[in-house]
Amino acid sequence: MPTPVELLSVIQTTLDDIQARDADFSAQQQPFVNHLVRTTSELHAKIDPIPQTDMALRRLIPRLGDELLQRIAALFGYARLLLDSPQSFDNATLTPQQASHLQTIYQHGKYLYDLVEAIQQSAHAERVENHKAPAEPIYVDNFMRSQQPILTYLLRDNPLELTIYKDDALVQASPYHLAALFDHIVITLVDECDFEGKIHFGHIYTYNPKSPVYRLYIHCQDGTLDRSVWDTLFAKNGRDLYLRRLEQYGGKLEMALIKNRGVIFGLDLPLTPKT
Repeated sequence: MPTPVELLSVIQTTLDDIQARDADFSAQQQPFVNHLVRTTSELHAKIDPIPQTDMALRRLIPRLGDELLQRIAALFGYARLLLDSPQSFDNATLTPQQASHLQTIYQHGKYLYDLVEAIQQSAHAERVENHKAPAEPIYVDNFMRSQQPILTYLLRDNPLELTIYKDDALVQASPYHLAALFDHIVITLVDECDFEGKIHFGHIYTYNPKSPVYRLYIHCQDGTLDRSVWDTLFAKNGRDLYLRRLEQYGGKLEMALIKNRGVIFGLDLPLTPKT
């Protein structure tokens, strides 16, 4: 199955060919062709940076909202109008080549719409299914690697460092809720706390004979952050849900403020005994 970027690339290539070879659109048709070019460019700017994996698309496409589908609908809608309604353009006819190109744009635009809609529906179904997802044994290093492309996208305007080393430690956690917690922290920092520094993710084994845990840490290097960031992240608008979910399977999140260096979040997860 093609990815959204692959479908957009076909549309972009077709429009490039139209502009290079089909310069004889009428004065009434040309503004609609220009709209196709502009809309495709805008869609490409939104979709191209997203990692084109199934997991990343389900996590990130819904964040673009209904406007994304509206723009795609406008894209194939204008192509269809040019194809089917010559009376709207002073009865200007299309050459066979123009018609073929517009048909390609329409078909791939419609396919793109259906694909994005299916991704959004799949993401919704995944949220419903995982709303009360129980903890399960997960390998920390594998989980961190799976999050890297998504965190890189979410922090594309900020420096990001992930320290991931091979480790066979198993922890008890819900991968879905843990990933949602990561997303929530970085998105809220950038969108609501005006965070402009570097974020460093890492993991380390913490030995405690009474309660063995594994620690994931997030160092947010920005000297402007203060203790109010905790309330922004977890006290307002029902956001304590993230912590309650974590606590349900024995996890714990703490924050330490480092003067002039930002904050460190320490995320402790219970270790799973190996059999």
